[in-house]
Amino acid sequence: MTDVPQARPPAATPRTTTPARTRTRGTGDLGLATPISQPACDGTGIVVVGNAVNASTRTADISTYLRQYPGSQYLRTDVSCGSLRDRDDYGNVIYAVYRVAGRSRSDICSLRAELGALAAQLGNDAPYGKWLDNTTDPSTFISPADCGQ
Repeated sequence: MTDVPQARPPAATPRTTTPARTRTRGTGDLGLATPISQPACDGTGIVVVGNAVNASTRTADISTYLRQYPGSQYLRTDVSCGSLRDRDDYGNVIYAVYRVAGRSRSDICSLRAELGALAAQLGNDAPYGKWLDNTTDPSTFISPADCGQ
């Protein structure tokens, strides 16, 4: 019997992988599942449900607010719109968790009432409305009284 040469298996081709495209996160991103937002300063109304200023607890604080208010986003005020306060009275950076309300005061008031009820159940401070623009005085906000509530 003659030996029949066996076919050699093809040489292994080294696998090449294309690195996954990484999403760039904005300035001040806290590394949470929800990336920091960079909203347009186009006059959209928002309702702020919570703020964090303490550097040692802000990641946990923001994470808690995002969990308590599904669909919320967060931003860092000093790299956002001029209508938001840059820093607190002690010079701390402010992170704010918010939901987009719409383009009118009534949109803000409606969402503020809805989120205000949830805040009361959770024992959190009352949410307030803000405009995302570069013309509104940062010290102004839309309160329950402004909404007739």
